[in-house]
Amino acid sequence: MFNNSKKGIFFIIFGMTVFSVQDVLIKYLSESTSVFQIFFVRSIIGLLLISLYLSITKQKIIFKSQYPILTLIRVMLFFSAFLAFYVSLSGLSLAVANTLFFTSPFFITIFSMIFLKEKIGIRRWFAIIFGFIGVIIVMNPKIDDFNFFYILPVYCALCYALSMIIIKITSDKDSVYSQIFHLYISALILSSLISLFIGDGSYNNFENTALQFLFREWQLSYNINTLILLFIGLAGGIGFFCLHQAYRIASPPTIAPFEYIIIIWSLIFGWLIFEDTVNLRNIIGIFIIV
Repeated sequence: MFNNSKKGIFFIIFGMTVFSVQDVLIKYLSESTSVFQIFFVRSIIGLLLISLYLSITKQKIIFKSQYPILTLIRVMLFFSAFLAFYVSLSGLSLAVANTLFFTSPFFITIFSMIFLKEKIGIRRWFAIIFGFIGVIIVMNPKIDDFNFFYILPVYCALCYALSMIIIKITSDKDSVYSQIFHLYISALILSSLISLFIGDGSYNNFENTALQFLFREWQLSYNINTLILLFIGLAGGIGFFCLHQAYRIASPPTIAPFEYIIIIWSLIFGWLIFEDTVNLRNIIGIFIIV
C-alpha cells in the first residue's frame, strides 16, 4: 500500500504538471487560435492515444453507454465547463483561474448530498463555507468594477462537479475508458459542428480577446501553432492517463491534496512566461481555498 501511495503521488504530481503546461499553451494560443480548433485537435489525439493504449493492453473498445441520457448530459456539461475555463485563461492569470476551478470539491460535496444522499458532517460544512469565503476574496465582486472572467472558472467547477456525480452513477455499468471515449467523441463532434458555422472567422468582428478566442478563423497551415496544438492533445491524453492511474492504485484521500500543486505551477509559469502578478487579496484567497 505504501509503495502504491508513492506511485499514486508521483502520477498525480506528474499529471498535474502536464496539465499546467497544457494551460500555459492554451493561454498562449488564445491570442491567435480558435478555442474550438484546440478542442478538435485535442479530441483526435486523445482518441488515438486511448485507442492505442487499449489495443496494447488487449482491452475492448466499447462506445455504447448503458446510460445514454445521463451520458449526453455529462458530455455537454464537460464540454461547456472546459470551454468556459479555456476562455477564462484569455482574461485571468493561470493561478487565479486554477484556484477558482478548485471550488469543484465544494460543489461535489453539496451535489453528493442532494443527488447521492450522502451525509455531510459539520467539519465538511465548515470547510465548504470557509472555502467560499476564499472564492469571494479572490473574485472581489464589486458591482461597479466586476471582472466577468472570474465567473468562468467557477462555472467550470460547477459543471465539472455535476459531471463527476453523473460518473459516480454511471460507473457501475460504463467503464472508465468508454466514458473518456464519450468525452472525446462529443468534443470532436461539437467542435466540428460549430466550425461549420463560425470556423471561417466571418463572425470575428470583436475587439474583446475572449470573443476573438471563440469566433476566430481556424488556421490549417503548418506552423509553430500547429505543433503546439499537437502537444496540447498529447498533454491532455497523458494527464488523464496519470490521473486515472493515480486513483486506480492509491487511496484518493492520500493523493488528492497533491492536485493543488497545479496552483504552484500556475504561479511560477504565469510569472515567468506571462509576467502575471497576483495581488495580496488573491494570495489570501488562494491560501484559504487550498
